Formats: sequence, structure tokens, C-alpha cells
Amino acid sequence: MHPTTDGGAPRPAMPDLAALTPEQVERVERLHRDTLIFDALTTSVLDRDYAQVLRAAGVDATNYTVADTSLAQGQLVQDNFDMACRKIAMWLSLLEDLADGSGPATSVADLQRLRSQGRFAVFFGFQNGSPIEDNVDFLDVFHRLGVRFVQLTYNARNFIGSGSGEREDEGLSDFGLAAITRMNELGIVVDVSHCGYRTTMDALTHSAQPVAVTHANMRALANTPRNKSDEQLRALKANGGVVGVKHMIGDMVSKQAADTTVADLVDHLEHAMGIVGLEHVCLGTDFSGTTASMGTSDAEIMAIRGRWPNAYLGSRSRPRGFQSIRELPNFTAELVRRGYSDADIALIYGGNMVRFLEQVLGS
Repeated sequence: MHPTTDGGAPRPAMPDLAALTPEQVERVERLHRDTLIFDALTTSVLDRDYAQVLRAAGVDATNYTVADTSLAQGQLVQDNFDMACRKIAMWLSLLEDLADGSGPATSVADLQRLRSQGRFAVFFGFQNGSPIEDNVDFLDVFHRLGVRFVQLTYNARNFIGSGSGEREDEGLSDFGLAAITRMNELGIVVDVSHCGYRTTMDALTHSAQPVAVTHANMRALANTPRNKSDEQLRALKANGGVVGVKHMIGDMVSKQAADTTVADLVDHLEHAMGIVGLEHVCLGTDFSGTTASMGTSDAEIMAIRGRWPNAYLGSRSRPRGFQSIRELPNFTAELVRRGYSDADIALIYGGNMVRFLEQVLGS
């Protein structure tokens, strides 16, 4: 969750694009102009300027975090039912103000309609199941309010199960099993990105619908509990779900965090594809912030991470060549350089998520 801020610094150079032929550069530009791009996880502060940044990068839709775990007056707070409802009310009001360029989406049909109008589609998502508290009926309320993604846990334990930062992972509770059943019935995506190993495996086994890892990287390449192991990826494939690579936190990409580049991220994508296949990967950048004064600061992020030392290892850094969503073309350029076809890239950037959402959310 909560990488560093995005738009306050000057836009970095784009070394990967510079290494391409003029024909390849034109292809990257065309892909960003014509391809449906769905970012499976965004935590940025959304305003008119940032909506334009997203659209300029070619992003058509995202799962936007509207409830999570945050730092308030030095204390970690897991959102409860009341807090989540207040945040959703704020988001609905915000999207009314941005209605000329953005709009809420609860289905693929909404996404396609908004895209045809040149508008950005916002799916509401939770990065913590804590707002459900201990009442599965609250899921019905949130579904009516437009929530379509619920990450079962953040790094800590809640009524549903254990997060990736817990010293002992006890997996899903009986309540957690009931919550997944209700999410399946309603058409809410079960997200296990921050879940502990056993909680993740329990969800993949219990869910009757495909499960999403909206934003994580691969433990085989960076051994931190926040990343997903090959065994978990195999279970995800059997479940029919999707896994999205995230741009951030250097120690989730490489042991040499400061040396991480956009090419390292594509390595994680390719490792996942080697296990789950091309049809089950996506992009979940987890970019946050619009200006240097907005979003979660580095100090706050480190304070949040410090609460769960088991979940993260080493230092944090942003990969060179992919330090903001503005540089998504660099990721595309690396895919082009490695020989991926337009059809392959279209699946990675949006096609797989569209198919997944059609199955989970229904019509």
C-alpha cells in the first residue's frame, strides 16, 4: 500500500524508450492510445490533475482504495464500518465533481461505457476487510455502495484472518470463510495481496469464484512475506485467478533495492507467467499521491511498515524507469523489447482483468 508521492518531482527521463527503434516507439505510443489498460490497484489521491495524468498514461480504469489501514496521530487505525461509509460518501461526492472525466464503475459494462465517453472508470476497493467488522451483512451494504474489491486482511489480523505481517498465520477464521461465501454470492472480488500465506491458501481453496492478488511480486525473486510463493501461484492458477505485479517497494522486487529497474519488474511478471500463464497476470501498480504534499509520506510509510517487521525486508526504493504512473510506457517498452505481441500486452494490461471481472462480478 501507499508508495511514495508521484507528481511533485520533475518527470524522469525514459531510458527504455530511448533504446527502442522509431518503429517500436510508435508501437508503444499506439498501445497506450488504443489498448484498454486496467490498473488493479491504485492508492493515489484522485483529483482533476491526477485523473489527467492517468488518462495521459493510457490508464482507463482502476481498483481505487477507499478503505484501508492508515496512520492517525501516530497510531495505526484499521477502518471500521463507520469510517469506511464516511470515506465512500467522500468518494461519491468527489466523483460527482469530476464527472466530466471520471465516474464510478461496478461492472465491465460501466467500464466500457465510461471508456467510450473518454472518462476514467473508478472501481471502489478495500485494502482491509476490517470495515466488515464481525457482520457479513455489512458486505451487502458495501456492495450497494459500489464496493467491488475487498482485500481480506492488511498486514495485521482482523476478524477474517491473518495478514502477511503477523508472527503466526492462523489462516481464515470461520467468520472469514462465511465472508468469502457472501462475497462470492454478491459479486465482490476476493483480494489476498496482503494476506498471510495460510490465509491466502485458505481463500484460494474456499472461494467458489476466482481470487485476485491485485498487487504483489514473486517470492522466488525477492524473499519477503508480502510476496507470493510459487506454491501460492500454482494454487491461484488452479483457482482461475489473476496476479498483478506492483511497482513499489524495492525489497519486494530485488535484494538490491536501490538498483531495481523497470526490467526487474518485468522479470517478476515473467516468473508469474511461467507458473500461471499469460492469461492470469495483470498490472497492479499501487502508485500513490499526486503532489509532494499529498498522499502518504515516506516517514508515515516507514512507520506503518515498522509495525510489521516480518512483512518487509530491507530498504525501500522506487524502480528506475517506473517511478510514477507517467512512466508506464517504460514498462510497455520493456515488454516490446522482449518480443511480446500487441495481443499479449493487451491481455496483460486489461484483457485478463476484463475476463476476470466478467466472471466474478457478473453482468
